[in-house]
Amino acid sequence: MKPTSMWAQNASVKVGSQSKVSFVVGNGHKTTGILDSGVEVSFIDMSLTLHADSPVVPATLALSAAGGSGLKVLGETTISLSHPNNPEKKFLHILLVTADTGYDLVLGQDFLKFKDLVVQYHYREDRLVVADLPVFHCWYDDERKPMRVAPLRRTKVMKRSRALLRVDVDGVGEEETVILHQNFPRAHPGLAVPDQIVTVRAGVAIIEVLNVSQQDLRLGAESLLTFAEPASRVASVTAVTANVTTSTPPQNPPPSPSLPKVDLSHIPPEVRGKYKSLLREHSDLWSRFRFDIGELRLNGQPYEVRIPTGDAPPIRWNQDRVPYHQRNHVKKEIEAMEEGGVIHKSSSPWAAPIVLVKKPDGTTRFCLDFRKLNQATKRDLFPLPRIQETLDRLAGAQVFSVLDYTSGFFQVKMHEADAEKTAFVTPFGLYEFTRMPFGLVNAPSIFQRVMTLLLAGLTRDIALVYIDDIIVFSRSHAEHLRDLREVLGLVRQANLKLKLEKAQIALREVKYLGHSVSFRGIRPSRKNVKKVLEWKSPRD
Repeated sequence: MKPTSMWAQNASVKVGSQSKVSFVVGNGHKTTGILDSGVEVSFIDMSLTLHADSPVVPATLALSAAGGSGLKVLGETTISLSHPNNPEKKFLHILLVTADTGYDLVLGQDFLKFKDLVVQYHYREDRLVVADLPVFHCWYDDERKPMRVAPLRRTKVMKRSRALLRVDVDGVGEEETVILHQNFPRAHPGLAVPDQIVTVRAGVAIIEVLNVSQQDLRLGAESLLTFAEPASRVASVTAVTANVTTSTPPQNPPPSPSLPKVDLSHIPPEVRGKYKSLLREHSDLWSRFRFDIGELRLNGQPYEVRIPTGDAPPIRWNQDRVPYHQRNHVKKEIEAMEEGGVIHKSSSPWAAPIVLVKKPDGTTRFCLDFRKLNQATKRDLFPLPRIQETLDRLAGAQVFSVLDYTSGFFQVKMHEADAEKTAFVTPFGLYEFTRMPFGLVNAPSIFQRVMTLLLAGLTRDIALVYIDDIIVFSRSHAEHLRDLREVLGLVRQANLKLKLEKAQIALREVKYLGHSVSFRGIRPSRKNVKKVLEWKSPRD
């Protein structure tokens, strides 16, 4: 039994005739696939490769979606498919492995051209016939258009707050449950509508919105907030082209279900396996090496950083002499960052000096002195959360996880027009950053803003973020598994990467913002208390 494959070197993804069908994948996992005649090649979500019949290997092609955008390809794998009523009889197929498309399994033209496969088209129901297997019954989704959601009357949403709004949902009669999709209305900057499921009665529902800006927002009656669709419907294949990221041939081995080193021995045995499976499902989020980093996207669009310096002329500092015994360290650091795509050679009129700072362990940290650039930069005053208020919101929680971004600032791209302002001079030439460097005056505020917008997509108060540290908190392990999955899903949508080795997963007590946080309460960390106790008395 050979797997089927009919791939070109550069295939395209379009929208074609679609229907849905249930399959058993690999070793008994049941899932729903999309049959789409407009997709040239078939693909499967990374989370389902746990059930594959072969490991994920580097892909031999890239995908381009309708309109020229790309679909991120993580590799390819061979997987077996079978009928739910006869899972023992299987047939193999080669599929591309993707992430963040919104679909578990999409079967395209390469699958439909399988020689022993016939699709019989009928109104509202198709039939898929594969060799001597039972007939697969396919179905179509509800074909109603997405329903417009707008406030019933003029409403004010206070700054930095959540609010419940009474809204009108077009096209709903007596009573119906609908799904609202996350949205950031262009007409109201700073307003976020998170994903949520609501019940509509007589065309009216109550929904949650968030104002993450520093100003009160006034919403007019009938102003568009988002769209809703019946809860029974899954997203159509057009979402594949709406949430895609640029695809490039993998330069490193694609992610596999194996995990970086992580200690889960503290988790009760009855739920430890569930946490391990959850982490494996999101294996594409965990960095494998230093510059295995993402590139931030918000609402499906790339996010780029500007440095507003107005009419200030270029500022250039000369580099102080680097001690000879440290030159090799500087050279290795520059080579590592250049190879990681964080910097490249520059001919900028701007230049900042490097600073070598000795760390407590005796090693040297490579830093940059952006003081003069920062003096010319217009401040971004987006506030950082008050640490005490953040900690107070954790009261009553029993289980905690702390997630740490891999070089968080480096996961935000510099705008091409402002990248030259980050140039720095070294004994080996002039370089500039392609990603947001540490030391910029606005970097913490910028990162806090985008992380606040990211977590605005949460349906409940289950996570907090302070710059690049996220804490997820819940009242039980059952809730925590659900909450952690929701947060990891948002991180995946934003195309970011996390460092699993530094993560604290499902603990009763964690270290966060210099404090020990547990179900008992909050107290200063033992490490900080020890520093105070060992502080030497001042002398004349």
